[in-house]
Amino acid sequence: MRSEFDAMKHSEAVQSSFTSPVRGSVAQALLQKVSFFMQELSKRLQTAASYRYLAHHHPDIVEAQLSARRDGGLSGDYQWLRLFELVALVDEFGPTSIIELGCGTSSLLFAKQMRDRNRVTTCEESQYWLDRMLTTAGALAANLEPLASARILVERDYEHGTYYDIDHTRYYDFVYVDGPSSFHLNVDPNALKLKDPDKIIPNLDVELFWANGVFPRVIVVDGRRPTVRRLIERNDGRYHVYLKSEFAQRTGIVNFSWYRYHTLFVRSE
Repeated sequence: MRSEFDAMKHSEAVQSSFTSPVRGSVAQALLQKVSFFMQELSKRLQTAASYRYLAHHHPDIVEAQLSARRDGGLSGDYQWLRLFELVALVDEFGPTSIIELGCGTSSLLFAKQMRDRNRVTTCEESQYWLDRMLTTAGALAANLEPLASARILVERDYEHGTYYDIDHTRYYDFVYVDGPSSFHLNVDPNALKLKDPDKIIPNLDVELFWANGVFPRVIVVDGRRPTVRRLIERNDGRYHVYLKSEFAQRTGIVNFSWYRYHTLFVRSE
């Protein structure tokens, strides 16, 4: 079930990057408890079902994900649900082109889903992780356009943000925001202007596309609540917003959306 997020109604939660609790009536608090219980139960069931689906339909992607976990790669059962959500989104929207900001196993999944369409552009600031992803790509590498892209840090609208050094005038139908790194790396966090309580740096790539008159049909954000905050505040009503359920849960917003891992922006037609 897809539940559109009312940003005007929950403006304080948005401004706090989904860290400030929403205070409602007793009835709303009770409904939120029900919502939280249902979301958590559904998440556990979906995670198990996601792994079974991927193992049956995409065993090569499962093997690539397990390989990526070795020697310090990301791990955790949540990765199966994350990948399944991407399968469902690409299947639903049928994009003509994809750019992925931050490479990984999702790069291979996109390449597989887009084999009969266009090559998938995948950007990464770490040559190590880009090379590591390509070593597991096999034949899927032919459907990838890998870009080793510098990570740029700038101050914008009185806070620091980061983006990839790529062409922001090129149109993509589907944008997946999973990079660049949302943490400060070698930069002293005390020297940065950051609104997020956990000092997470927002991604600005989508905003740069918008500034150049490029409005992708679908934008999918992996976590990154400061990025979600900025995109909600700056999309000028061009997009319907479907909030990651965890952001709703942590602030007390009743939300029965099935998106556990991603926030979705769908362009208004």
